[in-house]
Amino acid sequence: LDYLAEAARREEPWIDLDRLLLDDSLCEDPETRQLAYAESWLLVSTLLESPDRLPGFRAYLERLKMSEKPENREKVIEQTLGPLDALDRAVRARGARRLRR
Repeated sequence: LDYLAEAARREEPWIDLDRLLLDDSLCEDPETRQLAYAESWLLVSTLLESPDRLPGFRAYLERLKMSEKPENREKVIEQTLGPLDALDRAVRARGARRLRR
């Protein structure tokens, strides 16, 4: 959360959720690593703390564990977590609320 606050002060743009979930290199690249981890933390926190989203998150993790084809990730995300644009808006809104505290 501290890093997200710093990034907001620097007006650093957020990584779109679809890119965050589908591009593993974001967590390896020194340019994007910290923001990717911070946003990932916020995403997981949002999913774990939302009674409506938790079952889908569990299903998502189970499907990933069973999948031999990582390229199917986008389909698995949509099927378990719902539309990415709606989830992206929810995570960003939650982040904005947490940063105002």
